[in-house]
Order: sequence, then structure tokens, then C-alpha cells
Amino acid sequence: MCENCEINTLIIANASSEQVPMLTKELNKKHFYFTHIASSGSFMQLSTNTLIIGIPKERFDELMKIIRKHCRKQRTHIATQTQIEAHFQPSQPIIIEAETGGATILTIPVEHFEQY
Repeated sequence: MCENCEINTLIIANASSEQVPMLTKELNKKHFYFTHIASSGSFMQLSTNTLIIGIPKERFDELMKIIRKHCRKQRTHIATQTQIEAHFQPSQPIIIEAETGGATILTIPVEHFEQY
């Protein structure tokens, strides 16, 4: 529980499922409390996680430093399957390079906060 907390900022962070375990471990260690929601997105339907974090505005920079440390973008190679339309037979896969990881952050001011 957060006693005597002045929660005035809500952070919604969407990050790669591969990067979230280390991120949440450090957030817990630094006493950031959050709601964790599993989701998926992007054209590759990669699994992601959304963290909803209520903080005092003064801790914003500390939180962003942790997120930047654990949610870096990275390049990966993905095999795509194409079909030749005339024969409907699979052709050789095409390897594409894609950027994965990173985080999308939304910051919302909080007008009222209560905890029971």
C-alpha cells in the first residue's frame, strides 16, 4: 500500500513481453507499483504488456530511466511465407529485418487519487 502518497501522474507503458520481466523486477525493487495487463499488437502480432503506473510527478525521471534501461529497441530477422498466386503453392520464405522491443509511454495528469 502507498501511505501518504501524492499520486498525480498516471503512466501507461506498453513494452515487449520479452523485456517486461526484468523491467517489472526493477520497478518492484525501486517501489514502483503497477497494474500489469497482457496484450498483443503490431503487424507481427507480437505479445506485449501494458503497465499502468501511478506516481508522484517528482519520480517521473527515475521511472523513465528504468524504462529506457530495460526497453531498448532491437533488430530481428523474420521469415515471411508468400504464395505464388497462380499455383497457390508456398514459395521460398523471404527474410525481412524488423525492429522489436522498446516502449510506448503515455503520461496522464491525475486530478484525484484514493486508495482503500
